Amino acid sequence: MKSLTSSSPSSSTGIACTCGGRCSGGGRWPRASQRRRNMSERRTRLRWQLISSLALAIGFLMAVFLVVDYRVQHKVLVRDLSERMGQELSLLQLALNAERDRDGRRTLLREYCARMVHHNKPGHLIAALDRTGTPIAATREDAASNVLNKGEVAVLVADGAGFYTAERELEGQRVLAVAIPFFAGSPAPSKAEGVLLYAEPLVDVHRLGKYLLTSRAALLACALAAIALVLGLVVNRYVLRPLYALLVHAHKVGQGDLSPIAFPDPGNEIGELQERFNQMVAKLGEHQRDLLEAQSYVAHTDAALEAYASIIKPVTDVILNAEFLMARRYGLDSEETKAIESIYSAATRIKRVINELAFEDPGEMDIELLKKLAQVAEGEETVAPC
Repeated sequence: MKSLTSSSPSSSTGIACTCGGRCSGGGRWPRASQRRRNMSERRTRLRWQLISSLALAIGFLMAVFLVVDYRVQHKVLVRDLSERMGQELSLLQLALNAERDRDGRRTLLREYCARMVHHNKPGHLIAALDRTGTPIAATREDAASNVLNKGEVAVLVADGAGFYTAERELEGQRVLAVAIPFFAGSPAPSKAEGVLLYAEPLVDVHRLGKYLLTSRAALLACALAAIALVLGLVVNRYVLRPLYALLVHAHKVGQGDLSPIAFPDPGNEIGELQERFNQMVAKLGEHQRDLLEAQSYVAHTDAALEAYASIIKPVTDVILNAEFLMARRYGLDSEETKAIESIYSAATRIKRVINELAFEDPGEMDIELLKKLAQVAEGEETVAPC
């Protein structure tokens, strides 16, 4: 009777090999050192991908923050500069309002402009314009009309109060212009006589803004580098390391090691994944044990059926021959008839015993006894007399 057990030399436990010969020493699977090296390379590549992703995200956030911060700081610096310029013009406005004489006011303006020229502030513009926008006194008369046109002067004179602030282009550079009206004299000035104009380049503002931007960028880079380092350590501790341990265990399971291991619990979803993986490995171990038991059962049954087939045929032949002789017992004396009946009876009992042995629980049947009986029945061995 054909056996159901596998004859593959690649399985010492009797389980059929389904890998197509790759595990039988053919050299198609990489060696253990190569697998470990591949796992180490994947782990290193995963770390660098994580670091590069974090660096890109942090760099993008830092760039956005610096751009917004630079714009805010620029507005703050321009506001501070305009307030300082407005205060200086307010002092000049008070001095002009204290002069009752128009010629005295014009003399005061010319002296103030000359003093500004003497202090040699390059790019600075101080001017006083009348109601029509014509310069009364200025450090540079040709530039005053380029900063403030006649329409803007008319609006300031008509309004009679407040500051006018604007950024303009003057001689190829960006300047901040502040203008306020001045009046005809105290104690009760009724209408504005003209406009005071102060323009200052924004070079210092840009330089200070760049300095603040550089210093803030350095501080922010240090802070973000520290955050990235801490975040990388946390991710490595609670994500990469548990995943790597799970990957190593998965490779062991792939090689046939179905023993569960104790993972360090990271206290997150990865810990739950590890627990589920251990449960899966335990189930695989149970299925493997059930498969081995089933295979052992089949092998035991195969051996019993082979032994049964070897025994039952000669015993059946003896019974048939005895029946044939009993049917033709005419001419035989009583002793021969008794001998034939004894043979028939003994063979029948032997067949019954063999059937009981062959069809009992495979876990309890005596395979060696059946094989011994088969050899005796085939005449390969003799039974020692009692």
